[in-house]
Amino acid sequence: MKKFWIVMLAVGLFLAFTMPAIAAVGGADVQFSGTLRMRGWYDDNIGADSAFAKNNGGVDHNKGQAFYDNRLRLETTFKIAEGLKLVTRFDALENKWGQKLNYAGNTSSPYTGPNNNNDNISFERAYVSFTTGLGTLNVGYQDWQQFGTLFMDSDVSYPGIKYINSFGPLTVLAGIEKRKETQKAIPAAGNQAYNSGYMDIDQDVYDLGFIYKFKGGDAGLLYQFYHMNDNSQKDTQFANAYRSSLHLLDAYGKFKFGPAYVEAEGFYVFGTLKDQSGDPRLTYQNVALAAWGLYLNAEVEFKPIYAGAKYAYVTGDDGESDQPGYDRTRRGSATNLLALGNQHDFALMIGNYEYFNQVTSGNGWATPSGVGNVTYSMENINAWQIYVGVKPTPKIDVRLAFTDAYVQCVPKYIGGSIVTQNISNHIGSEIDLRASYKIFDNLTYSVGAAYLFTGDYFKGVSSDTYKITNDYLLMHQLLLSF
Repeated sequence: MKKFWIVMLAVGLFLAFTMPAIAAVGGADVQFSGTLRMRGWYDDNIGADSAFAKNNGGVDHNKGQAFYDNRLRLETTFKIAEGLKLVTRFDALENKWGQKLNYAGNTSSPYTGPNNNNDNISFERAYVSFTTGLGTLNVGYQDWQQFGTLFMDSDVSYPGIKYINSFGPLTVLAGIEKRKETQKAIPAAGNQAYNSGYMDIDQDVYDLGFIYKFKGGDAGLLYQFYHMNDNSQKDTQFANAYRSSLHLLDAYGKFKFGPAYVEAEGFYVFGTLKDQSGDPRLTYQNVALAAWGLYLNAEVEFKPIYAGAKYAYVTGDDGESDQPGYDRTRRGSATNLLALGNQHDFALMIGNYEYFNQVTSGNGWATPSGVGNVTYSMENINAWQIYVGVKPTPKIDVRLAFTDAYVQCVPKYIGGSIVTQNISNHIGSEIDLRASYKIFDNLTYSVGAAYLFTGDYFKGVSSDTYKITNDYLLMHQLLLSF
């Protein structure tokens, strides 16, 4: 009973403080939008310690799993005055059905206590947006990594200041982001000298972009400068702090002419990945970064049938860049380092963030050595896809796709030595079948099935005596949008 009255008091205080604000904006000037998503998953052979392994060493490694997951996303816009608004967004109940939530203070694993769903609320965005004669300013936690096509876009939020202004068909974007802010106290006296100049552990990103709209499409260019200090391991005498100064160039174009649509995007990341020149204990001083990626998608529609093809290429690294005596330039890791790519859906399994985040818990498909795992981010990949679909009515969409994917660069670095790691660079071939039906304009039910012909990349360094099997996925989703 005591908890009941505490909850009622909290609700009363919330209403007391927020009702005047809602009344001040006129009530009707509060807009809500969002989604409620519920999905069912079944993966037949995700594997245990190594993906798709079968009965190696007398042990059956096949591991399938089935579950439902859930997410409520709500975005609220408060219009305070003409040209002035407050925007917020939160996710709630973003978990698997029946999952026991491991909230702060719990130390048991797996957690077996009561399920406290109140701990599963994540406020991601809160920013003020105001428009003046000089343009629009957004200040606070907001989205930053959505530019051009969905390729390498990420649905994450960072605090910062963003400026937007349009000059006819040209839109100018500029901003500063604060990705990380931490400070550490100077540790033991014997380590103070090495910490000099490295005490501010932060990550700042500076943005400048242009978008030009024309008849039938648009094109844009984005430049980002990443300034990152990392001394998170400087608590011990032999830990090595470093700084990174990276540059990102991202260009895209979208064109529609007649029944055809084409989109393309490419990025190039370059600069100093590890500047360690201030630490005399190191056998080498700097590591550079030079990585790039390309995405193409072309589609033609002759109602009710449509067909298309797409291609993705992102450079990888073989591990030699961190070894003395080898080229000090890394050509991979850019997408993971810059947190890119959790929105791009290349296939139902390959290059799909939701699949890897939910089914593999973010760990990806592991190789026997644990080096060169395949994840959602399309890092170190060379993949193509062809697809065909039909929309017999505006409410129904059925699509069949074939995807073939390869590792762009086979890793060679294992445990401090340069070795030949994988006998193949073929990740696998995937066949997808998807279908969706609009029950209402705002309620859609969809199903998907994928079959993966597993590639020999997951045999690692072993010969054909290392057995792997194929995998298949079944999933369905009910999506309410409002």
